Amino acid sequence: MRTGYRYGVMLLLALGVAASATPRSATAAAAVRVSRGADYVSPPATPDRFFLDARTRPVIPGWRPGDPIREFPRQFHGEEDLQRNPPVPVNPVTSHIDVLVELQRRFGAGVTGTGFTTPLVNLDGPSFNGVHPPDPSGDVGGGYYVLVYNGTGGSSIVIYDTSDGSLVAGPFNMEGLGSGGPCASGFCDGDIVFDQLAQRWLFTELPQASGSICVYISADSNPVTTTWTRYAFSTPGLPDYPKYGVWSDAYYVGANDGPGVYALDRNRMLAGQTATAQRKAVPGLNGLGFQMLPPASVYGATPPPAGAPGIFIRDNDDERNNPGNNDPDHDFIELFTLQVDWTTPSNTTLTGPIQIAEDEFNSNFAVGGGFGAIHQPGTSQLIDPLLEVPTVPVHYRNFGTYEALVGNHVTRLADDTTTNIAGLRWFELRRTGGPASPWQMYQEGTYAPADSGGQISRWMGAIGMDESGNMALGYSVARDPGVFPGLRYVGREATDPLGVMTSAESTLVDGSGSQSNSDRWGDYFGMGVDPADGC
Repeated sequence: MRTGYRYGVMLLLALGVAASATPRSATAAAAVRVSRGADYVSPPATPDRFFLDARTRPVIPGWRPGDPIREFPRQFHGEEDLQRNPPVPVNPVTSHIDVLVELQRRFGAGVTGTGFTTPLVNLDGPSFNGVHPPDPSGDVGGGYYVLVYNGTGGSSIVIYDTSDGSLVAGPFNMEGLGSGGPCASGFCDGDIVFDQLAQRWLFTELPQASGSICVYISADSNPVTTTWTRYAFSTPGLPDYPKYGVWSDAYYVGANDGPGVYALDRNRMLAGQTATAQRKAVPGLNGLGFQMLPPASVYGATPPPAGAPGIFIRDNDDERNNPGNNDPDHDFIELFTLQVDWTTPSNTTLTGPIQIAEDEFNSNFAVGGGFGAIHQPGTSQLIDPLLEVPTVPVHYRNFGTYEALVGNHVTRLADDTTTNIAGLRWFELRRTGGPASPWQMYQEGTYAPADSGGQISRWMGAIGMDESGNMALGYSVARDPGVFPGLRYVGREATDPLGVMTSAESTLVDGSGSQSNSDRWGDYFGMGVDPADGC
């Protein structure tokens, strides 16, 4: 592996029985449904092209004490009380020990003194900007790291040089990339994705006018001076909390709007032609009012096999989500595939859930009100563990002989009884033989090492896999007492023992205070891989 990794972070914000080489196949615990026909097809979106030198955009002034503070509410779709007070499952969990935690703790503290534990560049992003949550998102490509976050006037963008972390442009508002129509007034939920297959940037945000999404495609890999093509796609409602992924035939989007999944016609967008969006509703999990299925996103230069459908993923703690018929020995990763027919949308097909067993985890954090559960020093304010969804990105890589999917989600530690101690469940799925073959669990782990002075919560994870199969996992940390919210990371090499993170835990920033005025935390995050070297 290489001796350096590049990270972009925002200060104090959130950016795997033992694993076995014998994969576990998808189970038959739930019926796999096939739903044909797009539920919604947008009118054709007309492209708007313009050249922009980002260095000429007006710089947004920083927030000052006394300036307004804005908070975006969580969008809930019913079942709030049931989410906070889930029923007792009919089949009690067999074991209250997370064997994956024990596997990690037996491995020990990890290896120190390696290049992995020394960031090449580590700098603060913009400071508090008057918005809860700030929703930081970013990606790396073309020699640049681009960060977006919620600002007082919509989504704010900052561009850095990856060679030394120097500021190149910004912060400026994303809405300044064009004019006219709904995208002239940006609002929130910005997202940044570098399309490694096309070597182009995708910027997105939700505008103030509900019922549309704004998407900007660069002409090349340089986000500073380039021609942008803007699309305003109509949607049937508010596609809250949208998460984007790159695939061969589409930009796929998961949203907290039912939940639903979207496809944007990537090939026509890259060609600068009119393009449409399609939406399919996904059967929701019981007992959750906030649901979003993140799409798998291609990393590296090798696309998925020809004809491979897009992939969306979620975690299913069936003690919470199916308490009348739960499996006491396993929970599940659930996949949905979306095969889009751009010519005849009635042929578009959603398939799932395709269940893959994972070791038992616990999403039942004690949440008395609001969304807070994680304790921090010096305040009664708890912060949101984002217990409902896998955190992004979901890395997809095609290694030729096999394909890999890498993701993570939070879990409440099995030995925790009072204080909502969080750990990170991570997993790698593999598929051999192309789309006709099943995805299988290759390895999984729970990162919650033994901590001196009391167990630290680790949550809001973001995991990535590089071109050699090495992984990096970044996350937030906190403990009451003694550990203010901060950012750390850990990793493993492809040849390391399965199911454990093998590097020493490294600190990106130690927190110096607690957040006392909101339970919203993050709630976006990211882990990119620089296509300049694939590491």
